[in-house]
Amino acid sequence: MAMNNDLIKQLRISTAAVDFFTKQQQSLSQLAQLSPVIQNSLENKAFADLIGRDLGISNLIKSLPQIPSLPASMTAGLEASKALEYFRSQEESTRLAAKLFERTSDFTLPSMAYARSQFHDFSSLNPNLFQQSSYGLVDLVSLEKTFGAMLSPWLNVNDVARSLSGVVEIHQLARTLSIMPAFDHATSDLIRQGLGDWRDPITAPDVVFEQHTDRAAFYDQQGFERALTDFPPAAFDEMADQTGLSTETTALFALFDSPDFFALDAEEDRRAVVAYKCLRGFEIVLRRFIHGAMEKQFGANWPKQKLPPETYGRWVDKRSKVESAQSEPQPLIDYADFSDYHMIIQRTDNWNQVFKALFNRKEDILESLQRLNPIRIASMHARSVGNDDLLLLYVETKRVLSVTTAYWSRIG
Repeated sequence: MAMNNDLIKQLRISTAAVDFFTKQQQSLSQLAQLSPVIQNSLENKAFADLIGRDLGISNLIKSLPQIPSLPASMTAGLEASKALEYFRSQEESTRLAAKLFERTSDFTLPSMAYARSQFHDFSSLNPNLFQQSSYGLVDLVSLEKTFGAMLSPWLNVNDVARSLSGVVEIHQLARTLSIMPAFDHATSDLIRQGLGDWRDPITAPDVVFEQHTDRAAFYDQQGFERALTDFPPAAFDEMADQTGLSTETTALFALFDSPDFFALDAEEDRRAVVAYKCLRGFEIVLRRFIHGAMEKQFGANWPKQKLPPETYGRWVDKRSKVESAQSEPQPLIDYADFSDYHMIIQRTDNWNQVFKALFNRKEDILESLQRLNPIRIASMHARSVGNDDLLLLYVETKRVLSVTTAYWSRIG
């Protein structure tokens, strides 16, 4: 059941939240029919332990027949205030319904007590868990907050250890990027253990940019660690948000606000929009940074002095066509291609006089940009986006943005 776009805007709540509530209301309807079966299931110790004998769930079972269904009038334009009141009144019921209904799949939303006990058992069997973790920084309090804040099923009941390991790795990756220099030697080396080694020039086959399955296989060839992203999409998105991994990236929306770029009729469309808008905003920031740093070092005429003649000519030609179409011309670097950024940064004099002090090792920043290329091209053509695409996007844009932000703060 979908709500109209005008009502969503009036509610001032996210499309994802609306999707969650409406989906779980459908679950509630099915649960109401299964109420006797569920009540019997609660007598099974393993099942009861999994949901933690949650009092709220017990109350939900009793109240299932009385929970009102989503008013059909919502799709016709129910008053925003009434709709919001309805969603708020049903939020707890829909959250609890998710716990039970999603139990039928491979992934479940465990209680905090159950997750804590499983993690304790797992860590007892792996005493060097955090030392062996790719990102090695221990913060048990934040880790527990991540577990406790989850609303989407994330624990694979068929491979609990893999799920726990994945959450730890995502958490520690985000923490590493938050407290360590983004292009420090150790940071780059450790991130490489999770995302793979992309230092050598890579030419991806065209099929990689068309289908996510082919792109995932390509990532695996580079050494991508699958445990990092082996979660349902909704759970991965929550983890990225809870750990702060996606914070800087999604903030780029403000630079490219185009809510009607796609019709948000499917989850993969929403994620494609996230990737497209983030990458578009990221490129705007990257261009401004390169232009500002180069202009400060070499002067306003740096493109003519520091670009190969054919590249400079291509930029000028693009701008002249825009001017002839009577559009307002932009700074010359706005007519650059993504591959031009590689060329500018790695040119010997540019590197030594401008970028070396910011990125430490040339291979690290070039690797960072290279990791973004597959998802950049795929998102430009509105292809489906996977957890692995978003992880690469979040990590690498976060790293580069930390440098650009520090640069502008330093020079005022």
